Amino acid sequence: MAAGIGNPVGYTPVLDGGVPRIIGGLAGTNLSGGTYVYASGGVDNVSSGLGTYTTNDIIWLGDASGILYTGVLIQDTGSNTYGAVATRGAVISLADGTVTAGQLVTIRGGNAVANAAGSFHAFNFPIARALTSAGSETFAIVQLGL
Repeated sequence: MAAGIGNPVGYTPVLDGGVPRIIGGLAGTNLSGGTYVYASGGVDNVSSGLGTYTTNDIIWLGDASGILYTGVLIQDTGSNTYGAVATRGAVISLADGTVTAGQLVTIRGGNAVANAAGSFHAFNFPIARALTSAGSETFAIVQLGL
């Protein structure tokens, strides 16, 4: 569906601890399942009361980074249609460089993860912890939501 999906199989959950923590929203563009996404920075989408909240108040965008990150899109979602995002659980993710089990990981280009080492900044902010190790361009299990 969309380019740069990371895991070509899409969203591949390994476990969710019985509490998947799913958030619904509206896709801002065509997005593939398994894509790391973030919530749009649109202004004034929500009022002060729950009575006016709708699922399309949250808009999902792809190409998440360490700092602009909400979770992993569960299914292929067309532009302007509803999609669900997992914010917790463990998923299989493409590795960009060596990923080490136990290490914090961040998002790199192409929806892949890499070890988050050294000082943290916008492009090196941890989003998960690796549960398995992986070489570059192979796959690791990562636990979302530190």
